[in-house]
Amino acid sequence: MNNEQIEKLEVLDGSRRGNRDKAAVRIDDMRELLQIGTKLRSAQLTGAPTMADFNALQKDIEDISKRLNGVATAIQKRLIR
Repeated sequence: MNNEQIEKLEVLDGSRRGNRDKAAVRIDDMRELLQIGTKLRSAQLTGAPTMADFNALQKDIEDISKRLNGVATAIQKRLIR
């Protein structure tokens, strides 16, 4: 490997000193997003929402938020190391 190839590999790996903004994201870091279900609890409405409708939507948003926070935490751990 030449120096340019080594530098590119270190940047992608995140092992190069300095800013890690160009480091590759590992699939393992995205695992939380891969676990998001395909079926939502909430549904489109044609009238005013009921308490059950609102609670279902709130639960969907809470689940998505937890997954996104899991991804953010995994990436932050890699940036801090």
